[in-house]
Amino acid sequence: MKERITLLIAGLGLLAVIFTPCSAVAEGHHQSGINGQTVLYTCPVVFPGSDCYRPYPTGLTIVTDNGRFVAKVVTDDQGRFEVFLKPGSYELIPNGVEDGFPLVKTLLVRVEKKQFTPVTIVYDSGIR
Repeated sequence: MKERITLLIAGLGLLAVIFTPCSAVAEGHHQSGINGQTVLYTCPVVFPGSDCYRPYPTGLTIVTDNGRFVAKVVTDDQGRFEVFLKPGSYELIPNGVEDGFPLVKTLLVRVEKKQFTPVTIVYDSGIR
């Protein structure tokens, strides 16, 4: 019986040690990241006061500046998204970047400690 209690205490201690670093890393993520919106440019002719940007629901992939996969993000129906990230440099790769139309480019973003970096990703419909 005494041996079981000792084994149980040792096991619980080991679990506490294993899971403590994970919690500490995860806690830091809630303080920084990226938030933004994906939009589609749609005006064939631009007039003063024209609102040529429409929300464009889609997805994007986030990788580190050295190409390591970080996350896949899906926007809401208004094209808005938010992702929690450690401070550092990231590349945002919008869905469709290789497809031709609508035109879109990757975006390099720097996340600072305890800040959210705002971004707008513009898809161009090509209409002129």
